Amino acid sequence: MASPTTLLAYHKGLEATLTRNKSDTEKRLQDLQQVDLTAARKASDDLIAKSLELTKTVADLQAGIPNAPTKSDQDALTQKLEKARIDLRSANAAQLNAQNRIASLTAQQTIHAAAINALTTAIAAAKAAQVSAAQREHRIQEATDSFAREPLNTLAADVTAALAGVTAAETRIQQDVPVDLLERAQDRRKGALQALEDVKSATVAAEKFSADKLQLDSARADAALFAFSSQAFSRLEASRVALAMLTNADPLTAEEKTLLADTSLVTAATTAMTAEKARDDAAATLSAKQALVDDARLQALKADIDVDPSTVTAVSDAEKDRKDADDALTAAVNDYTPAMQADLHRWEAAIPEAYWDLLHQLEEAKATLNELQTTTLASLTGAIADAEKAWADSLYTSNKNARTAARIDAEVKLRGAAQDFENNANRQRRLIALRGDL
Repeated sequence: MASPTTLLAYHKGLEATLTRNKSDTEKRLQDLQQVDLTAARKASDDLIAKSLELTKTVADLQAGIPNAPTKSDQDALTQKLEKARIDLRSANAAQLNAQNRIASLTAQQTIHAAAINALTTAIAAAKAAQVSAAQREHRIQEATDSFAREPLNTLAADVTAALAGVTAAETRIQQDVPVDLLERAQDRRKGALQALEDVKSATVAAEKFSADKLQLDSARADAALFAFSSQAFSRLEASRVALAMLTNADPLTAEEKTLLADTSLVTAATTAMTAEKARDDAAATLSAKQALVDDARLQALKADIDVDPSTVTAVSDAEKDRKDADDALTAAVNDYTPAMQADLHRWEAAIPEAYWDLLHQLEEAKATLNELQTTTLASLTGAIADAEKAWADSLYTSNKNARTAARIDAEVKLRGAAQDFENNANRQRRLIALRGDL
């Protein structure tokens, strides 16, 4: 079985290999039962019959010697008795070897029968896995084919056209919202996005130690294609609607603009924004340092599950950096006083809630359109192919190792059975060897 590149190919190849192994094992078992064991048992039975016959001959000769009429007759019977005894010892010695042969073949019979049962179960599992893999390939092909049909066949052009409306929407926002306030708001949003990226990264960092890492990678690649093909157009439409709403939104009132431009409020809020950003940056640094601590702990436990992570240098170093970051955040929080927060919140509150919602929709639309523009069918299917190949190759290697281990285990059992027989028979064998019966 060659190393496969897809799951379906792996399970098909595995079924073929297992089926061939089962057929070979069944033939060997049949030969054992109908040929080898039959011949070995007949040989043993023949030797038993010969031993019984020779035992009777020895007894008859022993009884006949004293009654022989002449010394010459006694000598002739004695010679026959010696030969009969030698033949009897040889037959008994050969019987030991015959029993050894039967024991070996019986052990092989048991091992082959167990192997056939295991192979039958494994073949059924491989067939079931083929059904699942074929269904998966069908889903992937359906999703891939959908890119050639409406509405996805014009997605790239539609996204490009929609992106052209971003400039008008941004211009519309900039006419009402002060640049500093807008940039600070966008920066805070980036921090919120980073929180999502951080938990994703943390999950991936843990998954790399998982026994199911390759399966998880493949499932993630599949999910990306399915989600994109099923949601891309609706996300595009939502972005179009958001941009249109923002472009056509009512401007801020004169009173709202006056409050936003209030010199004293702007000065105080600008000062507050600097402190707020310092706090948010410190919080982001602490989050990153905490992630390094978590990863160092996981790495330590992966290396030795019984270790106390706090005794590992990499962990203690990461914890020191985390403590420094925590101290820096505490200082930044204290520097961002309640009065500063109140000043900044007053400036932000000058913008109506509905307008903040439009701003949020604008940022979401921009992010969505950029994602739709940069994501390609080739990148999605390429990720699937790469992840699937890695997983299939791992399954192939693991299965080959498992089949090798099973074959060695069978050999261990076979040799163990031979040792068990010899443990019981070797005393007799030593006597046979001592006398030179064979």
